[in-house]
Amino acid sequence: MWQTFQSRNIAHNGKLVGRSTRDGPEANDQKPRPYPSLLLLAVPTATVEPLKLVALAVAGKGHWITGTAMIVACYLLSLCVVERLFVIVKPKLLILPWFAKLWNAVTSVRTAFFAPFRKLRVD
Repeated sequence: MWQTFQSRNIAHNGKLVGRSTRDGPEANDQKPRPYPSLLLLAVPTATVEPLKLVALAVAGKGHWITGTAMIVACYLLSLCVVERLFVIVKPKLLILPWFAKLWNAVTSVRTAFFAPFRKLRVD
């Protein structure tokens, strides 16, 4: 069985097909690229956040039901799409040194803020 596997997966030059090597032109393809992930996260965020302000303006003009529906829709879109995208692209974003420092700062502030409340929790 192993010989069948090897015979199917060995290319003409004797290397296994599908294996990535770190030498040669393929090495550039293996580097993680965090900036497209940042752009992928920025586009929906840049779309949803201004829509929240538009919804506030609509509600301010007296259209309370429409404005409230728009705000709820924007928050749902933000929660469902942007949050899910962030979970997916966060490992690539943490490659960026400035993002990693910012993320560590945010999580340390969040941990320090919620620490007193964790002590009050009843198990």
